[in-house]
Amino acid sequence: MGVRRVFKKFLKYLIPTLVVLLIIPVTGRKYQSSRSMDSFRGKPLRCALRLGQFDQLQKGYLTGFNYELLKKFGSAHSDSTIIFLGENDVSYLDSLLLDSLDILVIPSRELSRHDGLIALNPADTSVTWVIRKDPYRGHEILRWFKALKASPDYSSMEKRYFMGYNPYRNGRKEPSVISPYDDFIKKNAKVIGWDWRLLASLIWNESMFRIQAKSPRGAVGLMQMMPRTAKSFGLENMLDPEESIAAGAKYLQMLQRTFSSYSTDPEVVTRLAIASYNCGQGRTMEDLEGREQSAETVAYTKAVLNLYDYFRGAEPRYKEVADSVALLSPDSLGGIDPGDEHAGDEEEKHDDQE
Repeated sequence: MGVRRVFKKFLKYLIPTLVVLLIIPVTGRKYQSSRSMDSFRGKPLRCALRLGQFDQLQKGYLTGFNYELLKKFGSAHSDSTIIFLGENDVSYLDSLLLDSLDILVIPSRELSRHDGLIALNPADTSVTWVIRKDPYRGHEILRWFKALKASPDYSSMEKRYFMGYNPYRNGRKEPSVISPYDDFIKKNAKVIGWDWRLLASLIWNESMFRIQAKSPRGAVGLMQMMPRTAKSFGLENMLDPEESIAAGAKYLQMLQRTFSSYSTDPEVVTRLAIASYNCGQGRTMEDLEGREQSAETVAYTKAVLNLYDYFRGAEPRYKEVADSVALLSPDSLGGIDPGDEHAGDEEEKHDDQE
């Protein structure tokens, strides 16, 4: 009887102990998993892209690529996403430490060891995503990227951003992929009744398909629109390629409607719209009234049409500018739009009249 009583007492204390030992690790893992999945929830995902001059054309479109990655991650793991271009002379590390910024994208060579931060290289070892030290957040980003990389969507992204057509490199051939944004360009070219390759050639001459392009006068993004003009055509996020192309297409559509009253020849109307996109509608109207177009605008229009010929695999129509293909060198970032000064002057005059 004594032995049986001792055994019962042993079981009485053993069973609760086993239950605790078995259940706590399971619930702990569930809590950890839940915390990991929700570590970016509850507020906007705030991201800064600061690749600067490290983003050279020969490397692909690194800023645009990381912008799309951030948008995809944000849509899956946050309530909303805010992405902005960081200033080259600002480090933003304090913003990460103070939790006023969630992700900073910079060249890997610029980051030295920092105890309060974690450096991740989800897509490219030359580019680093820096976050505040938090094992759940780092785990969440890497797990998400691993799943993305295994999907067909990722291989398509790589092709768009790193294997597109570069007229300085690929010569005269008809490319299957021109830019990372061909789908957006095709969709919006229909709005203005253009061959999508013509719209692509205009965008190349504006920004070389770089979402981070800025002009000295303040034009921003793929379509290099001035802020007031952009706003009037529904563009809120000037960094966003889809929004930028849509707004630029609406602007070109308006220009074509305006010049349609001056000519019934579609080719003439298209040329006037291209010229006007460069120098401003007011200046082009002056040209129609007898004033000669500026040399910059003439060169711009010819460059766009020449590049359109390249994109079609045809010989360029203007032999005198054929060797330059476009007005810009492959790695320039400033002064994107030669006609931007004229457009900026017109916008300022418009503001003064109100």
